[in-house]
Amino acid sequence: MNCPNCGTYNEINASFCMKCGGALNQNSELITNKMSETNSFTQNEEAIETNEKKEMPPFHYLSFLIAFLLKPFQTFKENDSQLKNTKTSLILSVISVIGLAFVNIIRTIITTIHVASFDYKKGYTYIWKWENLKNIKWLEIIFQNLLIFVGVVLVIAVVFYIMSLIFKKNISFVKTLSISAISMLPILLSMFLATFAGFIWNPLNIGITLIGCVYSIIILYELINSEVSLEKDYKIYFNTICFGILIVLGYYFFMKFFIGSAIASSLPSSANDFLNNFK
Repeated sequence: MNCPNCGTYNEINASFCMKCGGALNQNSELITNKMSETNSFTQNEEAIETNEKKEMPPFHYLSFLIAFLLKPFQTFKENDSQLKNTKTSLILSVISVIGLAFVNIIRTIITTIHVASFDYKKGYTYIWKWENLKNIKWLEIIFQNLLIFVGVVLVIAVVFYIMSLIFKKNISFVKTLSISAISMLPILLSMFLATFAGFIWNPLNIGITLIGCVYSIIILYELINSEVSLEKDYKIYFNTICFGILIVLGYYFFMKFFIGSAIASSLPSSANDFLNNFK
Protein backbone atom coordinates (compact mmCIF):
# COMPACT_ATOMS: atom_id res chain seq x y z
CA MET A 1 0.00 0.00 0.00
CA ASN A 2 1.04 3.63 -0.45
CA CYS A 3 1.67 5.95 2.49
CA PRO A 4 -1.03 8.66 2.75
CA ASN A 5 1.67 11.20 3.83
CA CYS A 6 4.60 10.73 1.45
CA GLY A 7 3.25 8.25 -1.08
CA THR A 8 5.99 5.69 -0.48
CA TYR A 9 5.00 2.07 -1.25
CA ASN A 10 4.96 -0.17 1.83
CA GLU A 11 4.07 -3.80 2.46
CA ILE A 12 0.34 -4.39 2.96
CA ASN A 13 0.76 -5.57 6.58
CA ALA A 14 3.04 -2.67 7.60
CA SER A 15 1.77 -0.43 10.42
CA PHE A 16 4.16 2.53 9.76
CA CYS A 17 5.70 4.03 6.62
CA MET A 18 9.30 2.89 6.07
CA LYS A 19 10.26 6.36 4.88
CA CYS A 20 8.38 8.98 6.90
CA GLY A 21 7.17 6.82 9.80
CA GLY A 22 3.53 7.82 9.33
CA ALA A 23 0.81 5.50 10.59
CA LEU A 24 -0.64 3.15 7.95
CA ASN A 25 -3.35 1.34 10.03
CA GLN A 26 -6.15 3.77 9.22
CA ASN A 27 -5.50 3.48 5.49
CA SER A 28 -5.31 -0.31 5.82
CA GLU A 29 -8.71 -0.43 7.51
CA LEU A 30 -10.24 1.70 4.78
CA ILE A 31 -8.84 -0.60 2.09
CA THR A 32 -10.03 -3.70 3.97
CA ASN A 33 -13.51 -2.25 4.41
CA LYS A 34 -13.65 -1.26 0.77
CA MET A 35 -12.60 -4.75 -0.31
CA SER A 36 -15.21 -6.25 2.04
CA GLU A 37 -17.97 -4.04 0.62
CA THR A 38 -16.94 -4.96 -2.92
CA ASN A 39 -17.02 -8.67 -2.14
CA SER A 40 -20.41 -8.33 -0.41
CA PHE A 41 -21.85 -6.45 -3.39
CA THR A 42 -20.54 -9.10 -5.78
CA GLN A 43 -22.06 -11.88 -3.69
CA ASN A 44 -25.42 -10.09 -3.61
CA GLU A 45 -25.38 -9.68 -7.38
CA GLU A 46 -24.59 -13.36 -7.85
CA ALA A 47 -27.43 -14.32 -5.46
CA ILE A 48 -29.90 -12.15 -7.40
CA GLU A 49 -28.82 -13.66 -10.72
CA THR A 50 -29.17 -17.16 -9.26
CA ASN A 51 -32.70 -16.42 -8.03
CA GLU A 52 -33.70 -14.98 -11.40
CA LYS A 53 -32.39 -18.04 -13.22
CA LYS A 54 -34.08 -20.40 -10.77
CA GLU A 55 -37.04 -22.04 -12.48
CA MET A 56 -40.55 -22.16 -11.05
CA PRO A 57 -41.17 -25.32 -8.99
CA PRO A 58 -43.05 -28.07 -10.86
CA PHE A 59 -46.82 -27.78 -10.82
CA HIS A 60 -48.60 -30.99 -9.80
CA TYR A 61 -51.84 -30.79 -11.75
CA LEU A 62 -53.62 -33.83 -10.31
CA SER A 63 -53.03 -32.86 -6.67
CA PHE A 64 -54.02 -29.26 -7.49
CA LEU A 65 -57.30 -30.31 -9.13
CA ILE A 66 -58.25 -32.57 -6.22
CA ALA A 67 -57.38 -29.90 -3.64
CA PHE A 68 -59.25 -27.26 -5.65
CA LEU A 69 -62.47 -29.26 -5.66
CA LEU A 70 -62.29 -29.60 -1.87
CA LYS A 71 -61.00 -26.13 -0.97
CA PRO A 72 -61.26 -23.93 -4.07
CA PHE A 73 -60.50 -20.49 -2.65
CA GLN A 74 -57.64 -21.60 -0.39
CA THR A 75 -56.02 -23.72 -3.13
CA PHE A 76 -56.35 -20.86 -5.60
CA LYS A 77 -54.57 -18.41 -3.30
CA GLU A 78 -51.82 -20.91 -2.45
CA ASN A 79 -51.05 -21.39 -6.16
CA ASP A 80 -51.55 -17.76 -7.15
CA SER A 81 -48.15 -17.30 -8.82
CA GLN A 82 -48.41 -20.56 -10.78
CA LEU A 83 -51.82 -19.66 -12.19
CA LYS A 84 -50.32 -16.52 -13.75
CA ASN A 85 -48.02 -18.72 -15.83
CA THR A 86 -49.15 -19.03 -19.47
CA LYS A 87 -48.13 -22.68 -19.78
CA THR A 88 -50.00 -23.66 -16.60
CA SER A 89 -53.10 -21.75 -17.71
CA LEU A 90 -53.15 -23.40 -21.14
CA ILE A 91 -52.65 -26.89 -19.70
CA LEU A 92 -55.50 -26.37 -17.20
CA SER A 93 -57.71 -25.15 -20.06
CA VAL A 94 -56.86 -28.22 -22.16
CA ILE A 95 -57.58 -30.52 -19.19
CA SER A 96 -60.99 -28.89 -18.63
CA VAL A 97 -61.97 -28.90 -22.31
CA ILE A 98 -60.89 -32.49 -22.99
CA GLY A 99 -62.43 -33.70 -19.72
CA LEU A 100 -65.80 -32.04 -20.43
CA ALA A 101 -65.80 -33.25 -24.03
CA PHE A 102 -64.90 -36.81 -23.00
CA VAL A 103 -67.61 -37.04 -20.34
CA ASN A 104 -70.24 -35.62 -22.66
CA ILE A 105 -69.26 -38.10 -25.39
CA ILE A 106 -69.63 -40.93 -22.87
CA ARG A 107 -73.10 -39.62 -22.01
CA THR A 108 -73.97 -39.52 -25.70
CA ILE A 109 -72.81 -43.11 -26.20
CA ILE A 110 -74.80 -44.36 -23.20
CA THR A 111 -78.02 -42.64 -24.24
CA THR A 112 -77.56 -44.00 -27.76
CA ILE A 113 -77.24 -47.65 -26.76
CA HIS A 114 -79.39 -47.57 -23.59
CA VAL A 115 -82.81 -46.98 -25.12
CA ALA A 116 -86.38 -47.20 -23.86
CA SER A 117 -88.55 -50.08 -25.03
CA PHE A 118 -92.31 -50.40 -24.48
CA ASP A 119 -93.92 -53.66 -23.49
CA TYR A 120 -97.68 -54.02 -22.88
CA LYS A 121 -97.08 -56.15 -19.81
CA LYS A 122 -94.02 -54.44 -18.32
CA GLY A 123 -94.53 -50.93 -19.67
CA TYR A 124 -91.41 -48.90 -20.48
CA THR A 125 -88.11 -50.65 -19.88
CA TYR A 126 -84.57 -49.79 -20.90
CA ILE A 127 -82.52 -52.18 -23.01
CA TRP A 128 -78.96 -52.11 -24.34
CA LYS A 129 -78.76 -51.89 -28.13
CA TRP A 130 -75.05 -52.03 -28.95
CA GLU A 131 -75.75 -52.01 -32.69
CA ASN A 132 -76.71 -48.32 -32.36
CA LEU A 133 -73.01 -47.48 -32.01
CA LYS A 134 -72.66 -47.62 -35.78
CA ASN A 135 -75.12 -44.72 -36.08
CA ILE A 136 -72.88 -42.38 -34.11
CA LYS A 137 -70.95 -39.83 -36.21
CA TRP A 138 -67.77 -39.97 -34.17
CA LEU A 139 -65.75 -37.18 -35.80
CA GLU A 140 -68.72 -34.82 -35.76
CA ILE A 141 -69.47 -35.47 -32.09
CA ILE A 142 -65.83 -35.11 -31.01
CA PHE A 143 -65.36 -31.90 -33.00
CA GLN A 144 -68.63 -30.37 -31.77
CA ASN A 145 -67.88 -31.16 -28.13
CA LEU A 146 -64.35 -29.74 -28.29
CA LEU A 147 -65.59 -26.65 -30.12
CA ILE A 148 -68.36 -26.00 -27.60
CA PHE A 149 -66.21 -26.35 -24.49
CA VAL A 150 -63.26 -24.41 -25.92
CA GLY A 151 -65.76 -21.66 -26.69
CA VAL A 152 -67.24 -21.79 -23.19
CA VAL A 153 -63.87 -21.47 -21.43
CA LEU A 154 -62.64 -18.71 -23.76
CA VAL A 155 -65.86 -16.69 -23.75
CA ILE A 156 -66.04 -16.65 -19.94
CA ALA A 157 -62.41 -15.47 -19.73
CA VAL A 158 -62.82 -12.82 -22.45
CA VAL A 159 -66.06 -11.38 -21.04
CA PHE A 160 -64.68 -10.95 -17.51
CA TYR A 161 -61.34 -9.63 -18.78
CA ILE A 162 -62.88 -7.00 -21.08
CA MET A 163 -65.32 -5.87 -18.40
CA SER A 164 -62.47 -5.57 -15.88
CA LEU A 165 -60.69 -3.22 -18.30
CA ILE A 166 -63.89 -1.17 -18.72
CA PHE A 167 -64.10 -0.89 -14.93
CA LYS A 168 -60.41 0.17 -14.94
CA LYS A 169 -59.11 -2.92 -13.16
CA ASN A 170 -55.92 -4.27 -14.69
CA ILE A 171 -56.06 -8.04 -14.19
CA SER A 172 -54.08 -10.66 -16.08
CA PHE A 173 -55.88 -12.39 -18.96
CA VAL A 174 -53.79 -15.51 -18.36
CA LYS A 175 -55.02 -15.70 -14.78
CA THR A 176 -58.59 -15.00 -15.89
CA LEU A 177 -58.28 -17.92 -18.31
CA SER A 178 -57.04 -20.11 -15.45
CA ILE A 179 -60.06 -19.12 -13.35
CA SER A 180 -62.41 -19.86 -16.24
CA ALA A 181 -60.84 -23.29 -16.80
CA ILE A 182 -60.73 -24.47 -13.19
CA SER A 183 -64.24 -23.19 -12.44
CA MET A 184 -65.47 -25.83 -14.92
CA LEU A 185 -64.15 -28.68 -12.74
CA PRO A 186 -67.28 -29.10 -10.56
CA ILE A 187 -69.42 -29.28 -13.72
CA LEU A 188 -67.04 -31.88 -15.14
CA LEU A 189 -67.24 -34.01 -12.00
CA SER A 190 -71.01 -33.64 -11.69
CA MET A 191 -71.54 -34.65 -15.33
CA PHE A 192 -69.45 -37.77 -14.78
CA LEU A 193 -71.27 -38.76 -11.59
CA ALA A 194 -74.69 -37.92 -13.02
CA THR A 195 -74.09 -40.22 -15.99
CA PHE A 196 -74.03 -43.27 -13.73
CA ALA A 197 -76.36 -41.94 -11.02
CA GLY A 198 -79.14 -41.91 -13.61
CA PHE A 199 -79.09 -45.70 -13.67
CA ILE A 200 -80.03 -45.73 -9.98
CA TRP A 201 -82.67 -43.01 -10.06
CA ASN A 202 -83.22 -40.62 -12.96
CA PRO A 203 -83.82 -37.46 -10.85
CA LEU A 204 -80.32 -37.95 -9.41
CA ASN A 205 -78.95 -37.20 -12.88
CA ILE A 206 -80.53 -33.74 -12.94
CA GLY A 207 -79.88 -33.05 -9.25
CA ILE A 208 -76.16 -33.82 -9.35
CA THR A 209 -75.72 -31.81 -12.57
CA LEU A 210 -77.45 -28.77 -11.05
CA ILE A 211 -75.32 -28.97 -7.90
CA GLY A 212 -72.17 -29.02 -10.04
CA CYS A 213 -73.36 -26.02 -12.06
CA VAL A 214 -74.18 -23.99 -8.93
CA TYR A 215 -70.82 -24.88 -7.36
CA SER A 216 -69.00 -23.79 -10.52
CA ILE A 217 -70.87 -20.48 -10.71
CA ILE A 218 -70.09 -19.68 -7.06
CA ILE A 219 -66.40 -20.50 -7.58
CA LEU A 220 -66.26 -18.34 -10.71
CA TYR A 221 -67.97 -15.46 -8.89
CA GLU A 222 -65.70 -15.60 -5.85
CA LEU A 223 -62.39 -16.00 -7.70
CA ILE A 224 -63.10 -13.32 -10.30
CA ASN A 225 -64.22 -10.82 -7.67
CA SER A 226 -61.17 -11.55 -5.51
CA GLU A 227 -59.05 -10.45 -8.48
CA VAL A 228 -61.10 -7.46 -9.62
CA SER A 229 -61.69 -6.10 -6.09
CA LEU A 230 -64.57 -3.73 -6.83
CA GLU A 231 -66.49 -1.95 -4.09
CA LYS A 232 -70.20 -2.22 -3.28
CA ASP A 233 -72.36 -0.88 -6.18
CA TYR A 234 -69.61 -1.32 -8.80
CA LYS A 235 -69.27 -4.96 -7.81
CA ILE A 236 -73.01 -5.46 -8.37
CA TYR A 237 -72.89 -3.68 -11.74
CA PHE A 238 -69.83 -5.64 -12.85
CA ASN A 239 -71.28 -9.06 -12.02
CA THR A 240 -74.74 -8.23 -13.39
CA ILE A 241 -73.28 -7.17 -16.74
CA CYS A 242 -70.83 -10.09 -16.99
CA PHE A 243 -73.29 -12.83 -16.04
CA GLY A 244 -75.99 -11.15 -18.12
CA ILE A 245 -73.76 -11.26 -21.20
CA LEU A 246 -72.89 -14.91 -20.51
CA ILE A 247 -76.58 -15.83 -20.19
CA VAL A 248 -77.44 -14.13 -23.49
CA LEU A 249 -74.50 -15.74 -25.28
CA GLY A 250 -75.36 -19.05 -23.65
CA TYR A 251 -78.87 -18.85 -25.06
CA TYR A 252 -77.91 -18.07 -28.65
CA PHE A 253 -74.67 -20.01 -29.01
CA PHE A 254 -75.11 -22.88 -26.56
CA MET A 255 -78.82 -23.67 -26.29
CA LYS A 256 -79.63 -23.58 -30.01
CA PHE A 257 -76.45 -25.36 -31.10
CA PHE A 258 -76.69 -27.83 -28.22
CA ILE A 259 -80.28 -28.81 -29.00
CA GLY A 260 -79.72 -29.06 -32.74
CA SER A 261 -76.57 -31.17 -32.56
CA ALA A 262 -75.78 -34.79 -31.89
CA ILE A 263 -74.84 -33.78 -28.35
CA ALA A 264 -78.53 -33.36 -27.56
CA SER A 265 -78.84 -37.10 -27.55
CA SER A 266 -77.24 -37.08 -24.10
CA LEU A 267 -80.39 -35.42 -22.70
CA PRO A 268 -83.63 -37.19 -21.88
CA SER A 269 -86.36 -36.63 -24.49
CA SER A 270 -88.49 -34.74 -21.96
CA ALA A 271 -85.62 -32.28 -21.39
CA ASN A 272 -85.22 -31.79 -25.13
CA ASP A 273 -88.95 -31.11 -25.53
CA PHE A 274 -88.78 -28.54 -22.74
CA LEU A 275 -85.70 -26.79 -24.17
CA ASN A 276 -87.19 -26.75 -27.67
CA ASN A 277 -89.91 -24.41 -26.39
CA PHE A 278 -87.24 -21.69 -26.07
CA LYS A 279 -86.02 -21.95 -29.66
